Amino acid sequence: MRTRRDTLLGAVLLTLLMLGSSVASPASATGMTGAMEGSADGQPDHTNNTAYIFGTTSGNPCWNNFNDTSDNSANTGYGEDEQNSGKLEVEWTCRMDPVLGDTMALEEGQDIRVTLFVDLQGTWENGQGNCQGDCENLNVSLMRGSVVSQTMEVAGLVEGQSTVTVNFPVDENITIWNKTSDSPGIRVRMVMYGDSGLLCIAFDCSAHFRLYYTHPAEGREDPNEGGNSTMVFPILNQTAADDIIGDGDGGKKEAEDKGFLPGFGLLIGTGALAAAAVSGRRERD
Repeated sequence: MRTRRDTLLGAVLLTLLMLGSSVASPASATGMTGAMEGSADGQPDHTNNTAYIFGTTSGNPCWNNFNDTSDNSANTGYGEDEQNSGKLEVEWTCRMDPVLGDTMALEEGQDIRVTLFVDLQGTWENGQGNCQGDCENLNVSLMRGSVVSQTMEVAGLVEGQSTVTVNFPVDENITIWNKTSDSPGIRVRMVMYGDSGLLCIAFDCSAHFRLYYTHPAEGREDPNEGGNSTMVFPILNQTAADDIIGDGDGGKKEAEDKGFLPGFGLLIGTGALAAAAVSGRRERD
């Protein structure tokens, strides 16, 4: 099947032949960070508080941990799903692997900051194209073990590459993350359709979803695309954590006394604190 990259490459080559001009690529990808860090065992602490997102080329499974490398992650640097016609429904849950080794405490009043780099094609706004009430914007959920803690809907995305930043507020209900049940994770969900019509005979009108993982720029299929998807947690240092967690039971008793029950779930309304920063938009192939 002719891909969007094939089509774009053909257009660029044709332009070069016609105009006799040259094209210079940028030195680094938009949103790409510099040297990354992480704990040797993939576990979080006050210093190593960034969870890096990895996964397979199909996006299922995907996972996260607090080490910035993963040998089993896709060599392309992303996972993707595509539907040539009809509805594309994406729901990926990136769980912590290895699981949380010790109970951790977060600073109340701060945010868990999630940054995702996505590439989209198709229609996902109801009332447009083939969406007749059954499409969904990108929904990003914060996971505690197998339970959804908070969900935010991201509206206003456009086709092409976008940088999505979502901030989940830390209140008293999610300050303590128990090692037995609360391994952190992220879930992404989106429902979209490909376009239809006579133009689709010559052009790619498929529905397409791509999520970029944490990956070295020089190792990407295209070093100038994507960025490193991450989650940053406001983890307290050991002294401050001990004041909240206590000793002996990993904070379980104190958490229950304060009403911090394992698996507490909260749904935050549409668009709350979610921001989508568009890093670039490509024309449809």
